Amino acid sequence: MILRNLLFIFITLQILLVNSEDSMDLTYEIEVLIYATPENITDEKFILTNYIKVTNNEVVELTTPEKKINLKALNESFNYEYKFGDIFKNILSIRSNDERKSFSNNSGFWYRDLDNGKSLASIKRRISRRNDFKYLGHFTWHQGALTSEKSPYVRLSNDTDFELYVKTYKSRYLHIDLKGFLKNEFLNDDKLTNYYINKDIRVFPNEIYYFDHPKFGVLVSIKDKP
Repeated sequence: MILRNLLFIFITLQILLVNSEDSMDLTYEIEVLIYATPENITDEKFILTNYIKVTNNEVVELTTPEKKINLKALNESFNYEYKFGDIFKNILSIRSNDERKSFSNNSGFWYRDLDNGKSLASIKRRISRRNDFKYLGHFTWHQGALTSEKSPYVRLSNDTDFELYVKTYKSRYLHIDLKGFLKNEFLNDDKLTNYYINKDIRVFPNEIYYFDHPKFGVLVSIKDKP
């Protein structure tokens, strides 16, 4: 009986380890939409210096690599067939007709500022048309889900209205840790106070999550398939 129980525990641990390693290999598409509701009235204010505790070495910024045409491939394309795709191979917006089953797990493409994603596009349009909402930002990038200690916060900001930090990580389950606040410039407030959100929740791929505050909101889409 003891041997059987030990065997069961060993097999269970192996299955969990394999599943964990498989999840680490996945690349996710993260899409974030932030908006404000400045007409809402609330007394919920907090001192900024007592709230955001994220050091610089925990943060990454989205990058926008320069898009270049491969001139060598362009010249060679006149001599060989099937070279057209190579000319634009580093321009991510060009894809073949064959949809991939998952995103590339090449970490060299992580944290690149992609064109605005599609999952939240319709919500963005509806928010932009409403007078009681103010659209603030829309961001999309790819990344893996590392452990909480290794996964960085992605900083999103327009430098005047808001500051947002988004961490996607994997412990036993997939999580999103989101910290965000509106800035004094946007609030026209002469005191060092801000409206903020600070939540860490379990998430599932291919779903949309809503982080709510009376003064602003954040929508996050996470996908593991194109």
